[in-house]
Amino acid sequence: MLVIIDADPIVYRAGFAGESVDYHCILEHADGEIREEIFIRTGEKTANKQLKEWLKANEGWQVIEEDRVVVPEELDHVLSTVKAIIQNTLHAVAKHFDIDIFDIQYRVLLSGPGNFRNDIATVLPYKGNRKDTHKPHWYQQIRNYLTTYWDGEVIEGREADDECAIAQYTHDGPSIICTIDKDLDQVPGHHYDYVRKTFYSTSKDEGECLFYKQVLSGDSTDNIPGCYKIGAVRAAKIVDSIFLDYGLDHEKIWEAIIKTYDASLEQYGEQCPYFAKAVREGVEAVCIEMARLVKMQEFVGQLWLPADRPDDLLEDLE
Repeated sequence: MLVIIDADPIVYRAGFAGESVDYHCILEHADGEIREEIFIRTGEKTANKQLKEWLKANEGWQVIEEDRVVVPEELDHVLSTVKAIIQNTLHAVAKHFDIDIFDIQYRVLLSGPGNFRNDIATVLPYKGNRKDTHKPHWYQQIRNYLTTYWDGEVIEGREADDECAIAQYTHDGPSIICTIDKDLDQVPGHHYDYVRKTFYSTSKDEGECLFYKQVLSGDSTDNIPGCYKIGAVRAAKIVDSIFLDYGLDHEKIWEAIIKTYDASLEQYGEQCPYFAKAVREGVEAVCIEMARLVKMQEFVGQLWLPADRPDDLLEDLE
């Protein structure tokens, strides 16, 4: 059994769990009054939550300057948490499949430099909404621990979750993806959520349908817009209705996706973030961009194309 561990969420979860953040804020009232407030974590209530509660209770105030003061725990405590997550995951898999833990192989995967999606994303910058995202205080030390003591692999040119998908698609034998990232539910096979501690399986049809739903709904976390005004609920209704009537008919689903994007352009025009690209290159070019951004790769270098579409018909989109 190959256990494929998406370690990016572990780095962040363990890292942020091992620190608290105090906020030193300068606030301004609508009448021009200025004051300073300091919010410090107390018990289970974070400083950020206290700040939000203060603003809700004191109308008319807004933060005009904010300093985050990170108070980290000892590194050993944080690394113990990381170790526990991985060990618990391996033991849980061994117990679930009734195999000896020494019969388990594992890969611990981390995202490294470069990402092919940066070049694909022309409508909006890929993850362009994350410029102010803070990393845990012990971020690099956790990654160093994973690469040194758990043979962690730093993946370049694509993300760790892509490598998780590729590993499951290509492994000759049983495997399981261990992550909290629901994007990986596109990949058929065994899955384990190491936070909720739940096992489940995804069929090929379920994975493909999820992919098509994401082409429509996009992913706000990664700054992938999807079809304007089409959220996850409507995307699911569109794809599920076709699947119910025709099964996994790629041509019919793709046709419905293009029609949905067409309708959004007709109704909302320039409000659609992809309006200029659609005018310049066509609606299908927009849909293909969204598909390539949300697709979990099946093999290294994959750039998704509609089913049974000759590559030479889309050379202008490469």
